[in-house]
Amino acid sequence: MAALIRKALSSRPARFWLTAGGIGVAALLVLVLGAAYRSVSSSVAAYVGQPGIDVWVAPGGVDNLMRSSAFLPAHLPESLATIRGVAAADPIVRAYVTVRDEADPSPAGHRLALIAIGYAAPTGGGGPPALVRGRAPLDSTDIALDRAAATRLGVTLGDTVWVNGRAAVVLGLTGGTNLLATQFLFANLSTVDGASGLRGRASFAVVRCTPGVQPAALVGTIRARFPRLSVYPREEFVANNAREVAAGFIPLLTLVAVLGLLAATVLVALLVHAVVEERREDLAVLLALGADARALTGAVIREAVTLAAVGAMLGSAAGLVLRVVLDHVLPVIPLAFRVTDAARILLVFAAAGIGAAAIPVARLRRIDPLEAFRP
Repeated sequence: MAALIRKALSSRPARFWLTAGGIGVAALLVLVLGAAYRSVSSSVAAYVGQPGIDVWVAPGGVDNLMRSSAFLPAHLPESLATIRGVAAADPIVRAYVTVRDEADPSPAGHRLALIAIGYAAPTGGGGPPALVRGRAPLDSTDIALDRAAATRLGVTLGDTVWVNGRAAVVLGLTGGTNLLATQFLFANLSTVDGASGLRGRASFAVVRCTPGVQPAALVGTIRARFPRLSVYPREEFVANNAREVAAGFIPLLTLVAVLGLLAATVLVALLVHAVVEERREDLAVLLALGADARALTGAVIREAVTLAAVGAMLGSAAGLVLRVVLDHVLPVIPLAFRVTDAARILLVFAAAGIGAAAIPVARLRRIDPLEAFRP
């Protein structure tokens, strides 16, 4: 019986592989969106969770880096530095800036809106978490740019760009700072202050503990000293930013995952249904000869699961190839796959294969063995 089902599938190899390819595309869609979401979350966590920062101090009511319009008093970092247990307290200015290539100065030229991070370069906290090439900013004309943003602008190390109308030289390319919709730009505090018109203000203050001091204890001390400010240990601030990023991705990811799963289920159901109908007379003969209907049902389900599994593996393999190609040719779209992603897709699509075989199996049970003897 299993051989009969396999023969029915192998008799039309083009149909089998087209169906498996369709399932693979559905799996690829789910995998890519999930990997893109993880990349964005990882980029946010790489910056706000970098080892040199133990505590984040924000204006009252602000709990994440992405959405903040309030500012801290200009003297706050100096006041924080006087607290026992604080090794260093540095201001950070976060602003959205427009960046364009110097080679195309026209108003209609290519430009990007980026998240500019101003910090006390070169040694202050809150700088770029990782440099792919070049060095961190030193003076007011230096910037470090995410490599995806550099690709989009068509610039490289040593090129000049305009940041809100001010000339700056790209001396560093950063990695792990791509948020997909936008990217990070790092510069000296005075550079971002001047470009954004926020002189003398800070968006956040980052604090490093002295050795032996626990961040949780220092958080309590700062909150008692400045009750109107929001103070977070690094891990909590990372979680807050991950939640903010997920707010835009999770609904879309869920929708695409459900649609991809439905598409794969329909494809499996169509192929298995076609196999059952195509071999209806042969199956009727088997049933007339006393074949166990449950065994025949199991054979159909096994082949449906095989089809779904092959499609899921094709999608996973295509995702890995796509990641390598994008990283070398177009690093604008980051993809962070994990082995567990492929395993989950394989399990879910195999389950979809079992569900998809339900209708054809139900029809299989209604086959009358007498059909084998009809002229």
